[in-house]
Amino acid sequence: MKITTWRNYDPNDHRGSINDKPSLTVPNMAMSLKTLLERFTRGQSIPTNTPVYHEDEEGNVIDLPDIGRLNKLDRIDLLKETKAATIEHQKQMAIKKQKREAKQIKQQINDIKQNDSVQNTQ
Repeated sequence: MKITTWRNYDPNDHRGSINDKPSLTVPNMAMSLKTLLERFTRGQSIPTNTPVYHEDEEGNVIDLPDIGRLNKLDRIDLLKETKAATIEHQKQMAIKKQKREAKQIKQQINDIKQNDSVQNTQ
C-alpha cells in the first residue's frame, strides 16, 4: 500500500470523475462571491435562501423528516404511512392506466367504424 503525502503526490495517479448528469442547480438562487463581499463590507444584509431538496410534480416543497433523528416507533409509523401512500398511489396509477387504455380502445373502435362507413359509401 502506497501512502500519498505532499512530497510524493502525483496528479496523474488521481483521476477525477466527470458528472454527465443534468445539473440540479436552480438559476439565480446563488450570489457571486464578489457580490457577497461587497454587501458584507457595506454592512448590507446578505439574503439567505432556504434550500429546496424535494419537490413534487407541481413544484411544491415536500417536507421530509430527518429519519436519523426519529425513534423506532416514529420510524415504524413513517414506514406504515409511506406504505399506505405508495399503495394508494399505485391504485390511482392503475385506474389512470385503465382509463387511458379504454380511451385508446374507444378511439380505435371509432376509427374502424369510420373506415367501414367510408368503404360502404364507395
